[in-house]
Amino acid sequence: MSGTFADRGRALENAFFAKKDKELLEALRSNLQSCQSVRDELAAVSGISDLAVLDQLAEQNVEAATLAAVVLIPLVEVAWVDYVMDKREKAAVLDGAKSTGLDESHACFALLKSWVDEKPGPELMENWRTYVSELKPLLNSSAMEKIRSSIVQRAREVALAAGGILGLGNRIAAAEQALLDDIESALR
Repeated sequence: MSGTFADRGRALENAFFAKKDKELLEALRSNLQSCQSVRDELAAVSGISDLAVLDQLAEQNVEAATLAAVVLIPLVEVAWVDYVMDKREKAAVLDGAKSTGLDESHACFALLKSWVDEKPGPELMENWRTYVSELKPLLNSSAMEKIRSSIVQRAREVALAAGGILGLGNRIAAAEQALLDDIESALR
């Protein structure tokens, strides 16, 4: 009888641990799906496709809306640096957002459209600089370099869209170049 009792004890343990293992496996799968969905959201608003960078951002609990702001604010600021946004700059800002994968139906896109219609206050760029300075130490240098490169490239495209003074000579005005240098420096 003790053999049967011991066998039943092992069966009970196996059933218990099988149930616990199943619960842990389901939790792991759910967590993996959640991580994938967070990565997908971050990629959709930023244009970043490097999984290692997306994983680092997700590990630091960077939300999609925050990352969209980090990516898009420099575009808006470059376009408004001379206090006037012409049609070409507006198109470049909106195209830059679309090139990140940001869909026009996304709430961030609606906010961006309001920023191209009306110049945001100086606190927007101040908050951007503060956030970026706190984000940099949380990411490895490779991830930060990819983010920097992506943002600066899109901001430069906006500056080029303006075409310089009367579209002649240097296609990037001095004020735009100074802001591009400032953005790049903040991201280094």
